[in-house]
Amino acid sequence: MKKIALLTAVAAAVLVYPAVSSAASFHGVVIVKQSKRHALVVASSTGRVRTVHTSRMRIRVGARVSVRARVLHDGTFSATKVSADGRAHKARIRGVVVRRTRGGRLVSAGHSVFAIHSNRNEPRPGDVVDEDVTIGANGELDEDDFDEVGHVEKTEVEGKVVSVSAPTATTPGTLMTKTEDGPTISITVPAGFNLPQDLKAGDRVAAKGKVDGTTFTLVKLEQEDNEDGDDDGGDDHGGDH
Repeated sequence: MKKIALLTAVAAAVLVYPAVSSAASFHGVVIVKQSKRHALVVASSTGRVRTVHTSRMRIRVGARVSVRARVLHDGTFSATKVSADGRAHKARIRGVVVRRTRGGRLVSAGHSVFAIHSNRNEPRPGDVVDEDVTIGANGELDEDDFDEVGHVEKTEVEGKVVSVSAPTATTPGTLMTKTEDGPTISITVPAGFNLPQDLKAGDRVAAKGKVDGTTFTLVKLEQEDNEDGDDDGGDDHGGDH
């Protein structure tokens, strides 16, 4: 099902990455657990997605959580408290399609990239979508339905640097990043772009870029805040997952 809204690229981007204050309290469902990043990806009932750095990684995918957190400069959150109460089997996600994969797609939302399983050949990269998903027993996200609500020319990919081929003044370079879910994304670095001199394999980065079909061209690169959260308490319902 599609409901095409006449949104400009700027309006769509605001919907996906709304402004945040320095501190926040919110509720949602854990849709992704990124252990290496020490982060839980939480979706609200409206589909807004937030990435929460926390030391409480025993909380399971599918857990309903309440979060108190402070906002980091990169737009992610550092938890001061996370508590879990109950479990959900469904969630709604608003994000931007980054690329198609075998058996689904990669979606960027809330400064994280994750996989959604689907048999559809659409939507296409750059489309803003509202996804209704079922959370499987193993934590996988299976698409139930989606609404296409706009299109953006730019989005963000978060991942760990695998390799760097620096550009010259006249030739482009390549930045290979590996997302938490596993797929590696090739990012074209335009000629003349100044990459950080200390950038190396293993660094975590947020790459903002232009999407054109299967090509992702770098516009801005930020090295990610490395915080595990300073939780002062909370429940770890559900055990490891």
